[in-house]
Amino acid sequence: MPKSSKVTASQITSKFGRAFLTVRWITFAANVLLMILGVALLGVGIAVLASDTVASLLSIPGLDTLAIALVAIGLLVVIIAIFGTSGLLLHNRILLVLFIVLLSILVVCQLGVGVAATVDAGQLPTMLDIAWSNTDAIQLASIQEDLSCCGFYNSTDRQVEPCPVVSNVTVTRGCYNPLMHNIGDAMDELAISAIVISVMEVFGIILTIVLVARISKIYKQYRHHKLEEQQQNEEL
Repeated sequence: MPKSSKVTASQITSKFGRAFLTVRWITFAANVLLMILGVALLGVGIAVLASDTVASLLSIPGLDTLAIALVAIGLLVVIIAIFGTSGLLLHNRILLVLFIVLLSILVVCQLGVGVAATVDAGQLPTMLDIAWSNTDAIQLASIQEDLSCCGFYNSTDRQVEPCPVVSNVTVTRGCYNPLMHNIGDAMDELAISAIVISVMEVFGIILTIVLVARISKIYKQYRHHKLEEQQQNEEL
């Protein structure tokens, strides 16, 4: 009775060669890092939705949507990284191909978020002006207290009385500049992070494609070898 021609993970590993083993472990490390980044994105999105920070107190259009997008992307990154890590450990081509396809889709989505954040950053002054007018007085008072400012452009522009007092002096500066610094920097960091993570993911996709090609070649060689053995046994 012929032996099973199924290729085990250890047999594939033994035929990888030093260079491909190095690529495999680099890809594995990249997947672990990707999983950590996914958890971080998930945490940031949840924190924005649940927090009472300045950004969340101010009714900025699209902020909740952006936070939900971060949660969704973070969750997808974790799931995809699990596929990639499992595929690497098991040398499973189906999991690795699924990892490549899903990660490619995710890269496009993340680049979209990065571009949207960059575009929104250019519209931030207008968005903040509208948001200030649409936010209730209690929340505006809290923002003024947190940022030690009063009114929007200055202390006479849509201010909520009384203005905060710092070192026994009534604050007269507006909240526009502190808000731009507070929220604008965060949006810039988000855009840069999305682009950097996307570049890392593209690097991971390329390495995984190389590994899938190598695994497929090993499968083909192994099956060809087993077929030759079976033919020799039949001849005997």
